[in-house]
Amino acid sequence: MVEPIQAQPKKERAIKLTKGGKIALAALREAIGELGAIPPVSNHIPAGVKTVTVSQWRDYAYRQGVAGSDEPRARRLAFQRAHEALVAAKQVAVWEPYAWAV
Repeated sequence: MVEPIQAQPKKERAIKLTKGGKIALAALREAIGELGAIPPVSNHIPAGVKTVTVSQWRDYAYRQGVAGSDEPRARRLAFQRAHEALVAAKQVAVWEPYAWAV
């Protein structure tokens, strides 16, 4: 008699965060701790989750040194890269203008 084998769930590969990604995630958590609020009801944001605006998050990331330079373009690019990596790693979710840690 042949017995079916249960499929093993696929494990998601852990994505290593860059230094900028780690700084941006810490900045988001700090911003939520200090400024976080429950956003208006939305089908896109989990109920009861505290969020901050992407602008608030960006300001905190800049203050924490997400970029190795004070040049506006470098800071903007460093935050953008960290933002995209964190969303791709499912560490952060964004529904403009709100961001929250997952």
